[in-house]
Amino acid sequence: MKINFTLEFSARENVLVTRLARPDYLNVFLGRIGAFMINNKLGDGSGAGERAVISSQNWVTGLSANNPWQTKLIAASLRNPEQLELLAGTDVYTMPPKVASAGRKELSGNFNSRTHENYDVSMFSSANDAHIEKFWEVGDKVLNLAERLASKVPDSGSELIHIAHEEGCEDMFPYLTKEEKSFIASDGKIPVYPRWSERISRGEIAPDTLLTLAGLASFTEDQKMLDQRIQGIIG
Repeated sequence: MKINFTLEFSARENVLVTRLARPDYLNVFLGRIGAFMINNKLGDGSGAGERAVISSQNWVTGLSANNPWQTKLIAASLRNPEQLELLAGTDVYTMPPKVASAGRKELSGNFNSRTHENYDVSMFSSANDAHIEKFWEVGDKVLNLAERLASKVPDSGSELIHIAHEEGCEDMFPYLTKEEKSFIASDGKIPVYPRWSERISRGEIAPDTLLTLAGLASFTEDQKMLDQRIQGIIG
């Protein structure tokens, strides 16, 4: 059975997933990265998602080479046909039919791999302390955490958080107050940056982590609504 480990937004998240979970597929939801930039007036949305995908592809290919199978990267939810060329060399694309249709009409189809690219990211001055680079950079602390987790899988979520903090990766597995959890649930899929700017600047949480937490909260709410609908039908 093929496993798709979903809801990643950065190369460093995908490094952890590749080493620890070793799934058949994992993802970068690049459209939401751009939306996070645009909605919070941190940039025009260009470059960040694409750079996160290319970085993830290279890390995932390298790290999974010694696994029992090759983990493949999904560039998830492409928003425009130009991304088909910009992300050439990525294992898998997912996209709405209208993007695929536009790509067939507008693009030559003669793609060359772009996995060597480091795309420029358009950022405004408001993003100076937002640590947008966390979407594509993978530091030694993350690599050390990945190896430690791979050598011995934590027995619980609390143990995982404790280990992450010991390895200096607390911004990937932060402690959250009840109020902060409610903010994540109420803000929807795109977190409101001003709520988190101080904690981000202090290295206590990061944009990729926020997007993952927001996505999990959204999935939880969607599942709750689906369960209620099914109960209504069968009740």
